[in-house]
Amino acid sequence: MSSYDDPSIDHEILWILVGSKGGQTRARILKILSEKPMNAHQLAETLELNYHTITYNVNVLIKNRLIEVEGPHYGQTYTPSKIFTSNINAFKKLIEAAAKEQGRDGD
Repeated sequence: MSSYDDPSIDHEILWILVGSKGGQTRARILKILSEKPMNAHQLAETLELNYHTITYNVNVLIKNRLIEVEGPHYGQTYTPSKIFTSNINAFKKLIEAAAKEQGRDGD
């Protein structure tokens, strides 16, 4: 079985995006990178977050193999990893569930 077929990846994505501090920021980063590769500065501007917040969360995503780094250190861009793209449906389900949960809280 390849690491791309690992059934525990759903649990890993759940923990990184829902079960830990900063999960919402990491989910936003993954959503943006799924649309277009960006560097940390571009992510900070797009998400209107502090650069250090972005770099911290990007490093968590790299460590957990959900994004990959391309290019030289300065200006390096981030893209979704093969593991993440192979499990995009788990990510979408988590995002949908979180949106529904937020909707209930507002009622």
